[in-house]
Amino acid sequence: MIMKYFLAIDKGQIFKNSLRFSRINLETIDNKLASNNNLQALCTFTTAFENEAQLKTFLQAKGLLELKDVGNGLIITYYREYNRYIKIPYAKNSKFLNFKNLEEIIYRIAKKPGFLQVIISHYSNYQNLFSEMYSFRGYLSNPYADYKFYDVVRRFVDKVCFREVNGKKKINYKGLYDLGMLISNLEEYEKAEKIKVEKKADLKSSFRERINEDDPEYFHLEELESRKNEELDGQMRLF
Repeated sequence: MIMKYFLAIDKGQIFKNSLRFSRINLETIDNKLASNNNLQALCTFTTAFENEAQLKTFLQAKGLLELKDVGNGLIITYYREYNRYIKIPYAKNSKFLNFKNLEEIIYRIAKKPGFLQVIISHYSNYQNLFSEMYSFRGYLSNPYADYKFYDVVRRFVDKVCFREVNGKKKINYKGLYDLGMLISNLEEYEKAEKIKVEKKADLKSSFRERINEDDPEYFHLEELESRKNEELDGQMRLF
């Protein structure tokens, strides 16, 4: 299936779909960026930049982004029945656009039940992944040997990121992109939660340094902490 992707300016939801996106012509930079099935070329291009601000500065220098559009967001858009869009990957996302890296990262974070459930929910309707989703669900209820779990992860990544075309195995870059960005979001969530826990521990420690364990405030703090943990037990909040 031939698909063409474009770097574009997103003017916002106040515009109807046909007018919302203004495509940026990158052909003057590299013909590959404007060819068919160019998502991999576009992602290789954008992951050379640290963030949107840096990309915008580059585009302005090349005369491809007008000053009036600097305040708008940038996205990648493509047409299938109507204009659709996906997020732009930047330097921090690049490691997730390599299928070998994905195997290792998924193997690590998917051992956490909440994260594995997100992956299952995202791919549960893919018929070709039925066996892998079944195995993932089994791992949730009864974790099995690590080497078996890694084999399931490897098969899962392989099926998502590759497809057979005329008897030859070829990369399915859109599949790789979708999985990579999902895992990138999960890892970002993991890091954010770790920072929150560390800050909370520091704050709690600082507060306890100022009060005595015999102080009623100390026991009030412990009670509140216990209640909150009970409420959050088993829950996972994403994005």
